Amino acid sequence: MRFLLFIITLCLTPRCISQYNNIDELRSCFKTIENIQEIEELISLSNNHTGDPVVFAYNCTGKLMLLDYSNNPFEKYRIFINQTTQLDSIIQTNPKNIEIRLLRYIIQHNCPSFLLYDNDMSNDIKMIERYFSQEDKCLQDHIKTILKSY
Repeated sequence: MRFLLFIITLCLTPRCISQYNNIDELRSCFKTIENIQEIEELISLSNNHTGDPVVFAYNCTGKLMLLDYSNNPFEKYRIFINQTTQLDSIIQTNPKNIEIRLLRYIIQHNCPSFLLYDNDMSNDIKMIERYFSQEDKCLQDHIKTILKSY
């Protein structure tokens, strides 16, 4: 029985470590985005782990950021509606996750006003402030860095 538990633990540990490293890699990638290739790298990093709500939120955010480089306004709008709906849905199922709320805040902050996607900015900041102290130091540092740039 102990041997079976040991094997199960051994099999699950790399998956947990891999997810943790993936989140750190996504955060690092997100902080340094300056061009289309870096946005595509963020999307690529997050494509394989979209079962994790935080990773999926980074994926949606990357796809929304990529719209700045698109020329077709109809396609841009279709993707915008699709990705913002998905991002809002992720937040509905994970309302206390401040990292996801941070990503939505950034999108709403940078979104053109005529798209009317700015309803949750103050609510997101309030939730971030409310739960900030409950998060680990790494996430706190990430959030501080991101918010300083906005």
